[in-house]
Amino acid sequence: MRGLVVALAVAAAGCCSPARLVKGDRDTPERAFDFVREAFAADSLPDQYDSFHVDFRERHGISYAKYSLARSLRPGLFEDAGRLLGKARLESMEPVAPVGTPAGPRLAMRMSLRTADGSAGVFLLVDEPRFLLVTDDVELPRKEGSVSGIDKAVKVKDGALEVVLRVPLGKASPVDGARILRFEVHHDWLLYAVESLEGLEALLDEAAAAAEETRPAEAPK
Repeated sequence: MRGLVVALAVAAAGCCSPARLVKGDRDTPERAFDFVREAFAADSLPDQYDSFHVDFRERHGISYAKYSLARSLRPGLFEDAGRLLGKARLESMEPVAPVGTPAGPRLAMRMSLRTADGSAGVFLLVDEPRFLLVTDDVELPRKEGSVSGIDKAVKVKDGALEVVLRVPLGKASPVDGARILRFEVHHDWLLYAVESLEGLEALLDEAAAAAEETRPAEAPK
């Protein structure tokens, strides 16, 4: 199966969304900010790292192993970043020109913050819509990836929810005839750039410079 075509019309009143797999979401820039804030407050490295766009990780030279090692070497730096974000308030957001990513042009938002000491901070967030496909194929029960044009493909029209998507699955896809158990699609706003925020910049520099002599942590699945 090289592509997935989902076409459905469901009465809006009779539809309910499935329960989320994790607490919180990044469906909007505001929720993404809350998600990152909670990830640092809970000292959850997987959620912190997962909130970084792949381009952001590559630009800063941060792998999960390095990020995890930096946490073990300098836990105070992560605590400082958590306090910084925990007391920061969102001042404004403005859409900017779409950003080119490996998956194509993506919507972008510039987010301005104000920290407790009065310092300003600016983030750039990029939306990377995602899909999750769950099937009864025992060799490949789950398939995740990016989608584009979600706002045009998923909409409410005449009292019904319409979804028309074509999602290339590539070579690693469920076998033809596999039964679809669940399909989800959602926006996912990720940290693409830190234009200014001193405490977080220091954390990223430390993570990128983390020595690798120690056995690296296993990356999250």
